[in-house]
Amino acid sequence: MNSQNSPSIANCVELKLNAFKRFYSATVALKKHIDAGEVDEIADIIQERQKYMDIIDRIDNYIRKIRRDDPPHVSSLADETRGQIGTLTDEIGKALREISALDKECNVAAASRLDNLKQELLKAMQSQHNLRNYHDGAPHISKFLDVKL
Repeated sequence: MNSQNSPSIANCVELKLNAFKRFYSATVALKKHIDAGEVDEIADIIQERQKYMDIIDRIDNYIRKIRRDDPPHVSSLADETRGQIGTLTDEIGKALREISALDKECNVAAASRLDNLKQELLKAMQSQHNLRNYHDGAPHISKFLDVKL
């Protein structure tokens, strides 16, 4: 978004909607991998989601700059453009609600997965402790005899 080829506010809102749609797709993939227990893929998907959040933040900053630096530009938008922006904004709101619901599902699934892993770790630690105690309580048999003739 440079000053020579500056996108309009409507274009910015459309770009923002597309970024939210890609963020949603990444969140769907995240949920799938959490449910499948495929933890190796999760870090990459979280980075992808962060990339889209950064894009959205840059778009928001650009729109705020336009509104701050050129208030007449915003107030002089054509009714058709205002309607287009309103429609896109409504779609962004819908996408945000869907993302929020799916993100909550991801958090619940991840928390459940974490609890299961903690339980498995505790069981393994208990088994190791029991095994160690079993060997400690067994009578020790000497391997060498000290015999005096």
